[in-house]
Amino acid sequence: MIPHLKYFLAIEDELINCSKYVEFNSNNYSTYSIEFAKLIMTSSSEIDSVFKELCKAISPTSNPKNITEYYPIIIGKYPKFTEIEIEVFKYNISFKPWENWNDTVRPSWWRGYNEIKHERELNFEKANLENTLYSIGALFALLLYLGIEKSGPINYVEVNAFEAPRTFKTKDRSSGFSSSGIVVVYDLPDFR
Repeated sequence: MIPHLKYFLAIEDELINCSKYVEFNSNNYSTYSIEFAKLIMTSSSEIDSVFKELCKAISPTSNPKNITEYYPIIIGKYPKFTEIEIEVFKYNISFKPWENWNDTVRPSWWRGYNEIKHERELNFEKANLENTLYSIGALFALLLYLGIEKSGPINYVEVNAFEAPRTFKTKDRSSGFSSSGIVVVYDLPDFR
């Protein structure tokens, strides 16, 4: 998970820079920009890569090709995956980025990503703050599940506090000490 986590943290740093210019508030969800387009494209592309890796870890013989094909593999093992709630805790924003995902419907932010990717000139307004937060939050959620899958038989994800995301967290999170130092522990819906 470490290469994916480092990449996520780089994406998060770019998002934090955007907060200098656009206040992260639901009143600004429709604000769009080239920086938001870049972050949506980057995080959603990484989501695709992480999904493939997670699906392979869950079902080594599977070969899913898109978000619709990932769904039965993920939900088959983690039926509460879509219930994970992400907080952008410095801004008092929370959401469930995978809430409306099912075997036939993709999340609205994912549809926005595809519209930006394929017809940016017609859909540039989809490169907005809301879709940016949701896509990066969705990546964070996915990385936590990949962490569970890669860590073996445990029911939480533990990240060194100095390498933990600075802006995103799950609704249920705690800090503490372990043999690896100060850690942040993320609890996931499938393990409550």
